[in-house]
Amino acid sequence: MPRFDSTEFGRLLARLSPQELRQVEGMVAEARERAEAVLEIDARGAMPGNG
Repeated sequence: MPRFDSTEFGRLLARLSPQELRQVEGMVAEARERAEAVLEIDARGAMPGNG
């Protein structure tokens, strides 16, 4: 997996239209929700008595 380059990411965002930025915000929000769900599942699996 390529390393995240925040400078390049910023350049890409700067070229987006307001509508495209809203789409990206939605995509990021969905990814965050999925990641939080995975973390919650992992945390529940690590609780005593689960495994």
